Amino acid sequence: MQASETERVEALHRLGVLDSGPDRRFDDVVRLARRLFEVPTALVTLVDRTRTVHKAGDPGGVLPREQTFCSTTVAEDRTLVVPDATLDPRFAGLPRVAGEEHVRFYAGQPLRAPGGHRVGVLCLVDVRPREFGPEQQALLRDLAHWVEAQMAVELELERAAQIQAGLLPREAPLVPGYGVAGACVAAGIGGDFFDWSPTPAGLTLSIVDVLGTGPAASIMAASVRAVLRVASRQAGVAGALEEAGAVLHTDLHATGFLATSFHAHLDRATGDVTYADAGHGLTLVVHPDGTSTRLAASGLPLGVLPTPVTAERTVHLDPGDLLVTFSDGLVERFTNSADCLPAVHDALRGAASAQAAVDAVLALAAQGRAGAADVTVLAVRRDDAGV
Repeated sequence: MQASETERVEALHRLGVLDSGPDRRFDDVVRLARRLFEVPTALVTLVDRTRTVHKAGDPGGVLPREQTFCSTTVAEDRTLVVPDATLDPRFAGLPRVAGEEHVRFYAGQPLRAPGGHRVGVLCLVDVRPREFGPEQQALLRDLAHWVEAQMAVELELERAAQIQAGLLPREAPLVPGYGVAGACVAAGIGGDFFDWSPTPAGLTLSIVDVLGTGPAASIMAASVRAVLRVASRQAGVAGALEEAGAVLHTDLHATGFLATSFHAHLDRATGDVTYADAGHGLTLVVHPDGTSTRLAASGLPLGVLPTPVTAERTVHLDPGDLLVTFSDGLVERFTNSADCLPAVHDALRGAASAQAAVDAVLALAAQGRAGAADVTVLAVRRDDAGV
């Protein structure tokens, strides 16, 4: 296989759409193409090494590559028009032409992946010979650009999903006398993450919610995580948030994003949690007697001020106390946002472990409205006395 062909096939596979099943976005394009050009068949076809896969128009249709018009189309950097295939020696012997389908007319526009490799074709097929003039070819190219844009979005979403997944810790840390758990349920591609990092005295933990969605939000979240981790080694929790806000202010302002965060350090020996809250305000400490304390925000979200100021506060965890912080995605699951905190309080009563608390919050989210935002939750529970 030629090097250029190898690169072309690799570009196709990177898109992640080859064997992912029917895609509604591409279905919309082929329906429009059939109507605009008054043809019985329009297809979005992806061209692999030895086969072609119909992504839309004939979902699941697979043909040997050498038996298709589209194999020729991806080799050419132009619209391929075949007015009557029986008169074209390149195609007259194809099974779809010589066989029962009686294909006569074909027009195909190459589809390019990000990077420029031709990976597929938007094509029109008819059983009647017909002409296909310059204006029609230009319109077909416009529709092909639409398909290319959708493929680019798919690739960016995949990359963003990988970034978002890479922000999450792989396993809970072992902190004697405490249980720690966290989870992020993605509704799409967003900027939520939680993080923790053991320290000589205990554990640094944080939850960040970049207020936005899509690849840019996940990339911004990765930046916040990196700066916050570095700053936490050199400053207290409030200082780390302030440093992150100052360093990232230009980027946050340029993209129109804000980021809320609860950033804290647990002192293992004393049970004291020193925290700073940049516009987050979604943290509860639930006590064994069923009461709870809300930890309010102590500063503005990152991105509001070029030199943010965030107050540092302390809350004490007694044996059996449970600290839970969660993202705004949970609030969005409630028709009335004011109902969220009381519902979380009720769901957490009786949670005997940090993991049970996380599970309870996620179950609560599942009961609410379908949300477009991720739900992220982080929990720390101090073991019961005598445990």
